[in-house]
Amino acid sequence: MPKILITGATGFIGSHLVHKLSQHFKDIIVTDFKYNIVSEIALKRYNFINSIIQIHNCDITNFESVKKLLIDQKPDLVVHLAAATGISESMTTPKKYFDTNILGFYNIAENARLLGITKIMYASSSSVYPPNTSSVFRENDATDSQLSFYGSTKKANEILATSYAQNFNINFIGLRFFTVYGSWVRQDMAGYKFMNAIQNKQPITLY
Repeated sequence: MPKILITGATGFIGSHLVHKLSQHFKDIIVTDFKYNIVSEIALKRYNFINSIIQIHNCDITNFESVKKLLIDQKPDLVVHLAAATGISESMTTPKKYFDTNILGFYNIAENARLLGITKIMYASSSSVYPPNTSSVFRENDATDSQLSFYGSTKKANEILATSYAQNFNINFIGLRFFTVYGSWVRQDMAGYKFMNAIQNKQPITLY
C-alpha cells in the first residue's frame, strides 16, 4: 500500500481527509505547523488528529525542514494542503501568503524533484477564476486574472505545478476547491458565519 504524506493535516479539509484515510490506509504521515493554531476550533482539530496519528511539526516555508521530513518519511504520494487561507487577509498580509503558498509550494515541489517523489496532489482554489464571469465553471476556463492576492498565489501554484510536471515528470493533481463547509469549519468561512448567525438569531451579512 502507498505511503501517504499529508501537509496541513490539522486544517479543516486536512483533518477530515486524515480521518477518512486512516480508516483505509495504514501508512499515513501527517504534518502541520503547530504555531499556526489561532482558534479554539483549530486546536480541537489539532488535538483530534494527534489522537489518531502523531503529527510531525514542519514549517513548509523552510526548505531544509521540508527536505528532512521527506528524507525521513520517504512518501510515495504527497497531498499538499498546507496554506495560508482566506481572501480578505491576503490583501492585508500578502507576505504571509507569498511565503506559505508560493515559497512553501516550491519547497515541496523542489524537494520532491531532488528525492524522486513523482506524485503530488495539492489544493488550488476556485479563487483562480476571474470574478463574476460565469455561473458555471470549467477546468479549461481562462484564469488570467484573479480578484485577490490569495487567488494569485493559488494560480502561481498551478503554473509551478505545470512547469515541474513538464520538465521533471512529476504527476501533479490540483483540486480547485470552492466554498467547502462542514463540522469544524474555519470561523472566517461563510458556512460558519451563517450557522452562527442563525443560532444566535442574528441577520446574515451578504457581501
